Amino acid sequence: MDYIRHGRKAIADVPSFACGALLSIEPDEITGFKSIQKLLAEYYAGSNMLPLALAAFGPYGSGRSFGIKQIARDTARETLTANISLMSDEKELSRFLFSIRNSALKGSIPLVFIDDFCAERFRWLKHFLSPVLDGQFKDEKGFHPLGRCVLVFTTTQYATYKEFLANTKDSAFRGAKGDELICSIKGAVNISGCNPASAKDKTVLIRRAILLRGFVERIPQKTPPAESLLRAMLLIPAYAYGGRSMQEVFSIVTADDFEMNRLSEHYQLAVHVDPDAFQNLLLREG
Repeated sequence: MDYIRHGRKAIADVPSFACGALLSIEPDEITGFKSIQKLLAEYYAGSNMLPLALAAFGPYGSGRSFGIKQIARDTARETLTANISLMSDEKELSRFLFSIRNSALKGSIPLVFIDDFCAERFRWLKHFLSPVLDGQFKDEKGFHPLGRCVLVFTTTQYATYKEFLANTKDSAFRGAKGDELICSIKGAVNISGCNPASAKDKTVLIRRAILLRGFVERIPQKTPPAESLLRAMLLIPAYAYGGRSMQEVFSIVTADDFEMNRLSEHYQLAVHVDPDAFQNLLLREG
């Protein structure tokens, strides 16, 4: 609660990394973000025509793209995103690669997020080898230069880069040339998210408090939420969709028409948390 009230001075003795709206207190995250920050600075200042390949791992709603966007906020003039699991065929992927090329031709160095890149048993990995290794892609008319860009491969399938690397012995992974793609990734970050990573996770409350303070600061001239509500949001065992659920729950419980005594009947709340557990926490903390 101290962080929600007083901000960073409440955790002054906790090592952290801040950039824009990003604040991380996890050692592994900090190492990854600092590495990516350095790689981005060098790439944007340089003249390498090949794409810079990065990766971000973590559970759903952990903010994999958010952190990298904050680090690149002063240099990336355009951001593009493709969800590989939603693509129907190679032609759709080719159209997306053309959109990257068009952005690069305008003089931009687009920040490109390739979500769910491990989808369909690594089916799509081989299609990124030529763009990453050679800076070009192929369609029915031949090869085309991709241009300078930053490609960020993201997935919720693996919590960490180490888990992803364990696929090197998988025949489907090797058949999709995944081992070659691994060699081209220059930097990676593992995002913890707002749910406990394990029973021994000692910093999950600080991670949640960081998010909650951000939510509270964005309330337009409104009375701050009751401390019992904030405490319940800190202590609830899990959020179904990570940070996205946490934000939705905050919106629900701070709405003008929210009725505390009918909490367990709130169907929308039940999508994101266990409403009975949430109500029990409110009664305990109220």
